[in-house]
Amino acid sequence: MRGLAKHGFSLNELLVVVLVLAILLAIGIPVVQSVRKVAQRSVCSTNLRTIGQGVALYETDHDRVPFAGTIAPEAEMEDDPGLAALLRPYLGVAVPTRTRPGDRASPWDAASLWICPSDAGYDLAETPSGTAWRESGSSYSMGPAAIVYFIVLERFPDRSIGSVQRGVTQSLRSRSWPFVLDNGTWHANRTERNALYYPDGRAGVFEGVTSEQVDRLIRETVPFLGDRDNSSRHDAEHH
Repeated sequence: MRGLAKHGFSLNELLVVVLVLAILLAIGIPVVQSVRKVAQRSVCSTNLRTIGQGVALYETDHDRVPFAGTIAPEAEMEDDPGLAALLRPYLGVAVPTRTRPGDRASPWDAASLWICPSDAGYDLAETPSGTAWRESGSSYSMGPAAIVYFIVLERFPDRSIGSVQRGVTQSLRSRSWPFVLDNGTWHANRTERNALYYPDGRAGVFEGVTSEQVDRLIRETVPFLGDRDNSSRHDAEHH
């Protein structure tokens, strides 16, 4: 029998192989990136729903929402310990801290619950560390359902903190407003934010609240504010 001749790849065959590999990579890389983005958004939604469980537990104990202006505590805001501190007894998650305590220029360190895996920062000029949570202690910030409390508090300085908290909570219960949301638009090609909605506890795409909606809530809150009481502004009810 004639022996089998040795046969190598021709230049055309090599080019075909390279072309096929290039096509597979072109198809595969976007798919992998898309899957990764979906997984990151899912983790973000899970974080927000977990925070929502802590909010619900706090409300059960205090009959009011854990209103806060920030997630992480800041030393100059003595009357606002931050949402992370208010929910720590219910979530068992450490409060974000500065890497160098007392140094407000140092970056933050935070547990994974307070970090969105898609966190890409706001802008390189504003977030030299590259992520929002390193700059502000969390990938999340407080939404309209939390901020409206401070608006009511400012408009009615003669009402106690506790009565304003309970009054705003009562009005919010008939709505579905964002309570906590992504600190930046880093989902869906950096055009969307995830948000935790109160009182239903769902996580979904952030939808803003209009000034008319805020004014309507404030009008509905007034009957729940109780009598004037200037002496209670700095009482322990805030905590």
